[in-house]
Amino acid sequence: MKAKLFIISSLLFTVVWAAGRFLLLRESRLLQFNMDLLAAVGADLFFAAFIIALVYVSKKVNRVIPYVITLPLMLLFLSNMEYIYALGDVINLRDMFYAADTRFVQGTLSHLSFPVYSVLLLASLIFLIVSVDRRRIVFRSYRATLRQLILYGVVLLTAETGFIFLMGNNWERVSLVQASLHNGMNDLFYRDEIVFADFPGDIDSQIYGVSHINDGTALLPPASDHPKNILVVAMEGIPGAYLQGNQQYFATDHKIQLTSLERIKDHTLAVPNFLTHNNQTIRGLYSLLSGGYPKLDASTPDAYEYIQNPQSVSMLPQELKARGYQTAFIQAAPLDYMSKDQFMSTAGFDTIIGSEGFQSSISFGWGIDDGAFFDQVPAYLEELDQGEAPWFATLLTVGTHHPYALPPEFEQRYPDRKEAAVRYLDESLAKFIDYLQASDVGKDTLVIFTSDESHGVTGQPYGSNWGLCLVYSPSIAGEIVNEGIYGLKDLKGSILDYVDQERESEDLGRSIFRAYNTEEPILFASHYSGDVFYLADKGEVFQLDSRNRLYAIHSANGQLFSQNYTRTRISDNTMQLSLTMYKQYLNQPLIDPYQELVIISDKQYEAGWGEYFSITGGQYLTLPARSYVTITMDYEFIEPTDGDEITFYLDAEQNQERLGRKTVDSSMPGQGKLVYTFYNEEERGSYNFTLRASLFAESGRLRVNRLSVDFPAELPEKDPAASEFEIYSEM
Repeated sequence: MKAKLFIISSLLFTVVWAAGRFLLLRESRLLQFNMDLLAAVGADLFFAAFIIALVYVSKKVNRVIPYVITLPLMLLFLSNMEYIYALGDVINLRDMFYAADTRFVQGTLSHLSFPVYSVLLLASLIFLIVSVDRRRIVFRSYRATLRQLILYGVVLLTAETGFIFLMGNNWERVSLVQASLHNGMNDLFYRDEIVFADFPGDIDSQIYGVSHINDGTALLPPASDHPKNILVVAMEGIPGAYLQGNQQYFATDHKIQLTSLERIKDHTLAVPNFLTHNNQTIRGLYSLLSGGYPKLDASTPDAYEYIQNPQSVSMLPQELKARGYQTAFIQAAPLDYMSKDQFMSTAGFDTIIGSEGFQSSISFGWGIDDGAFFDQVPAYLEELDQGEAPWFATLLTVGTHHPYALPPEFEQRYPDRKEAAVRYLDESLAKFIDYLQASDVGKDTLVIFTSDESHGVTGQPYGSNWGLCLVYSPSIAGEIVNEGIYGLKDLKGSILDYVDQERESEDLGRSIFRAYNTEEPILFASHYSGDVFYLADKGEVFQLDSRNRLYAIHSANGQLFSQNYTRTRISDNTMQLSLTMYKQYLNQPLIDPYQELVIISDKQYEAGWGEYFSITGGQYLTLPARSYVTITMDYEFIEPTDGDEITFYLDAEQNQERLGRKTVDSSMPGQGKLVYTFYNEEERGSYNFTLRASLFAESGRLRVNRLSVDFPAELPEKDPAASEFEIYSEM
């Protein structure tokens, strides 16, 4: 009976496991019966057989081991389904640091795309484990000692490791878990590459090109006819593939279309070949505002380093303020996350507004839904417009961030939650466009619709870099298509060119408002896969993957994006060395790696009784080797009354028990300092900590005078005026 039960449970688990791919492809509307699907199903069945064998052998050794080994694999599989559904790619194991980010976890888990399937998969696994009889072998003619069983387990793991290594990381052809593990193995075994101590004197021209802005031909009417205000609308993760005009231009198709932008196409300048240079919002915004590349890896974002060294880059808001513009940054997400309030203030924005300045009836961990955001933004724009000076404003949405913010009627209308969120954005954007067309604000404003990053386009070799750029103005007659290749880094020079063509004409760079006879090189990357891409000619892209293998990707239509591509591995040592050099050059920090990072300076928080609020999170810092990482916060509890208290919570990835806590009450001095220190042996990227607080005060106010992270090589002496976080566990 036990043998039959094990066979039944094995078949059930295999069917449920393989069904996950079909469910994912169906929900994403990517289900096509072809050779890739056949190869993928074969890989899924192979991996299911591996798990079954692993469960069988490990339970013979100990009844707990199969749970310890297989449950993480199940969670990785389910996480990959969510990740592919949202971003079009598998998780790289180095990105598991996101699990230590409270805001990220809360936002991501606020909705699961495959809840019923997740329960079925875990239940089938538990049924499989329970069905294994530890006392008997299924095949009675076979007997094995404990030592032999352990040996068989080692052989299984070795064989699967070799299979993972050979199969690669294309989830459309291999098991999702195998693809993620392949990425992790690359990070372990392929870290070595030539390190460039010096860079050639002309490396900037190699990377950025040598064109001057005025080398191109102007595409817009004379400057005297230009609207005076500039509005940038950055939409969370939206790729250019969603524009119907782009689909027609590239002869591609996609199930989602932003019809709201089609309504204004007779007054637009479209840039179909448009790229985001890396993943993550803070990197995209840095590139947009600085006119330069972000780092092409996942190390400390340039925005944090720029806060410490603002002289390193002249930012777009600063340039426009020097030309008499008012500046505003308005986003739907909380400002504390990724310290965007500090970055935007340093970059030159006069007015900075986050989700705290909006009301929404939809609960969403990442911020305000798109409908509420676009309904309330006009009031802020009209306030800006009351001044005599022209203004520049940047808007950032968040509703299309996984797991998406949308009202119940949209969730019911579309079976695909991701599509429903984009449709909701589209409807909200349509109302906002109606406002722009009818109001005085819109009549005198140039609007640039773009994306902070791309949440990916499946089937595209660099779909996670397909950005969006569409310019709208009532003064644009007809639909103008700029066929050149541009990226987020080009928007700063483009806007300055628009504001003052004569003054900016001698600057190096390219403007989306001009057409050029030749292409300039452009770089982009995906830290999901670790790949770096380089384009010199429109129809050919070079890819340097995470194992330092070089490929040439040719599009079938001779454009940057296409319905079909050919990808060939090539041997070109010069190109390979050049891409390695460019990557290292752009990944250089703006400051000394051991320099102190100031995360917050002089920021005040107000909260009511029992209210729980965030101070900071989402830094993703690179920790230098052999350093004592020291987090220090100088704070002030402002005018507490008797019995008032505030509790600080530090959720730091390196804490063994995970959490630090410190309570301050009205009997203590109003000003204080909190310190947390740990030793870091090897350089590591993407370190993150979250600092929160809860107030028990009638009208509590907290001022953080300074929050910093320092990296001394020697253990710092204890500050007699400072307190340490009390380490505790929630368990």
